[in-house]
Formats: sequence, structure tokens, C-alpha cells
Amino acid sequence: TGFRALAYAEPSYDILNGAAFVKLRGEGSAYQALDAASKFVLAERAAIGSIIGAGLQDVPADRRFYSGGGG
Repeated sequence: TGFRALAYAEPSYDILNGAAFVKLRGEGSAYQALDAASKFVLAERAAIGSIIGAGLQDVPADRRFYSGGGG
């Protein structure tokens, strides 16, 4: 039983385009035991993020957010 919260702020500068931007991300996880022995645990996770300071075309493809992850 418990929870976890994380916040990230990652400033970046793309030398090729001269674009400066900040990638922000927040994550939260919660865990709840379903039985007395904690053999079964319900886990939830949520994440949110944003890139500010540059337009989509100025942010390198490997620095963008993708639904389902980068893979």
C-alpha cells in the first residue's frame, strides 16, 4: 500500500535549429494490497507532460512525446 509521485523539468537547446525549450513531465503511481498477505496488489499509474518554448517542428523527433512510448 502506498503511492509515489515524480516531477521532471528538462531544459534543452537544439543546436541545429537554435530552438530552446523545456520538457515537463509528471508521474504518479498508487499501490493497494487486495488481500491480507499482500500477495495480490492493484497498481495504477498516470503520467502527463508538455513541451514549452518551441513549436512542434522545432523540437527534435527523439525529444517529443509519443502515445504508448518511444518504441
